[in-house]
Amino acid sequence: MAAMAAKPAPKKSMDAPKKQLSLGPAYDKTGWEAVVETFGCGTTVSEDDIKEMVKEAKTPVTLHVYAVGHAKAIQEINYVVENFLNEGGVFHGAIEVYGQEFSFGGCRQNKSGIFACKPKSCPMHTYRESIYLGDCKKTIKEVQSILDGMKPEWMGPTYNLLRKNCCSFSNAFAQKLGVGEIPNWVHHLADVGAALDDDVK
Repeated sequence: MAAMAAKPAPKKSMDAPKKQLSLGPAYDKTGWEAVVETFGCGTTVSEDDIKEMVKEAKTPVTLHVYAVGHAKAIQEINYVVENFLNEGGVFHGAIEVYGQEFSFGGCRQNKSGIFACKPKSCPMHTYRESIYLGDCKKTIKEVQSILDGMKPEWMGPTYNLLRKNCCSFSNAFAQKLGVGEIPNWVHHLADVGAALDDDVK
């Protein structure tokens, strides 16, 4: 009698990375219907369909979402907050355009907190998933000009965990690129924290 192969342990949803790809808020109901019609994929858009959209775009813009840090405790907090409280989680966000990932972090030196790294590879955080925001159709010079214009507003010492963080930068950058806002769930927990902080003050 042949030995039965052991089944792999089921992957818990709190385990990162999820490595899933979805569409951003700019793809409203009308947009989804157009995508479905274009790709002939029934009622849902698959990851392969989204990858095809990215491939066909002139200048695709993608939001990469990370669990903050590498501690398992953060991933467990995110699991509880997302699945039971429906409030988002503790996330790091970064925007990929032209093969570079841009984000914002704090520092004591009086310099810009905007930094770049290889997509999905920020060494300080744990990659989770990606959200395709759309095609900004901008040239590399136009993108660089937008970043240069943002630098004075996003200086390292101005970083604030609740009000001016990596997710708020990603949201501002995405809008300047013309692909709309990032999903609310990415920065919702920080928004709640800021509101509570305002109430305390």
